[in-house]
Amino acid sequence: MTNKNITLPDGWRLAVLENVCQNISRPFSFNEHEKVIFVNTGDVLEGKFLHSNYSGKEGLPGQAKKAIKKGDILYSEIRPKNRRYALVDFDAENYVVSTKFMVLEKKKEVYLGFLYILLTSRKFIQEFNNVAESRFWTFPQITFDSIKNTPIFLPSYSEQKSIASILSSFDNKIELLREQNKTLEKTAQTLYQEWFGKYSVDRPDELPEGWRIRPLSWIADFLNWLALQKYPANNNQDDLNVIKIKEINNWITIQTDKCNSGVPSKYVIQNWDIIFSWSWSLKVVIWEHWEWALNQHLFKVESSDFPKWFYYYWTKFHIREFRNIANSKATTMWHINRGHLDQALVIVPDTDAMEWYTNLMSPVLDKIVSNNSQIHLLSKARDTLLPKLMSGEVRVSNW
Repeated sequence: MTNKNITLPDGWRLAVLENVCQNISRPFSFNEHEKVIFVNTGDVLEGKFLHSNYSGKEGLPGQAKKAIKKGDILYSEIRPKNRRYALVDFDAENYVVSTKFMVLEKKKEVYLGFLYILLTSRKFIQEFNNVAESRFWTFPQITFDSIKNTPIFLPSYSEQKSIASILSSFDNKIELLREQNKTLEKTAQTLYQEWFGKYSVDRPDELPEGWRIRPLSWIADFLNWLALQKYPANNNQDDLNVIKIKEINNWITIQTDKCNSGVPSKYVIQNWDIIFSWSWSLKVVIWEHWEWALNQHLFKVESSDFPKWFYYYWTKFHIREFRNIANSKATTMWHINRGHLDQALVIVPDTDAMEWYTNLMSPVLDKIVSNNSQIHLLSKARDTLLPKLMSGEVRVSNW
């Protein structure tokens, strides 16, 4: 329901979602294509298409029916909080998408970039997710009919363009830094492979003089989680966010738990600490946020004897092996244990080689960390500015 007493900024009007876009169901013509790119709801995430692989028409699931075109917005009907959405900014004539997507087409008085930012903002995702969760008789899902009356503050077309340009400048910078990090990561992996890939942990006699074979658990401490139920949140500003596996993948969400600040300091994760999830996702990440509490199924990885790049990349090296071990377990939850850290072997160079490698590798890792810090600050600034621009609290002229 809308409040009729709302005071709108000059030049703005109150609208609803169906005033600015419509849900399109274009049938895909399989007769015109030998091969297609099928996109299911799991194949997009936060604006990105996760694959562009062609497949034959035979064997596609029954929901492979919808055609899309440049300028469409794909928005999954299933669990909006999972952020399965994307803007089609390319020629998509070979793409067929699932019927579980809404294919949204803007109306002429709306600027596409503004509409996309609006629909993917935290506020609208939360509103759509509330609608989805209210469907008690089935799994969380929205339809266009269930959200078409969502109220929208709509500025003039020129101000829509200005708002989109400002926010897109943040997105472009963030994407540039992410691409730079991909290049840096490839550089680091190449150096690591050059130094250690030519040797085998099974042939210690072939190593240079002074080099050793040691367990992964020998080069770093793997601190396990604390039972944070002993430290319930006080519901004040001193409470800490709790890092679990879902935060490794999605950072903070509306489901993120909290605990009080009395947690022992060794279980508090600081900026740039290394976290290793030893179950489910089995990932190694450099954490990018200050003072979170370590919880279940996670290791905090640190060492007073070896540089961060060394135990970070050796842990990453063994991830595929750890996943294979976890996958082989006849249990309901993938996981490894400390014994597997003892069995995973690493090559430790002599002091001179370690110093030389560190002089090359540390600046690469430091730059990745610095870029991640900038990404975090830019994302925070964008998230702070976005609702102010979208509500008219902050006004802009033509950009």
